[in-house]
Amino acid sequence: MKENPGGLRPEDQLTKAKLKKLQRTASLYAGHYPELIKNNKGWQIDLLALTVSGENCDIKHYENI
Repeated sequence: MKENPGGLRPEDQLTKAKLKKLQRTASLYAGHYPELIKNNKGWQIDLLALTVSGENCDIKHYENI
């Protein structure tokens, strides 16, 4: 897989501000569906970073960001 000529990877696009908005949105969503949190198991946010080059695709999975 070729490197991105700009040097940025897809996962570099997730800024602290974007992550904070995503966490807030997920929390509000879970608040509307108590069954999601009634077992007190909590939840996590994962990040999938996709790099597509022609017919090739590189997938990176970051758990519990």
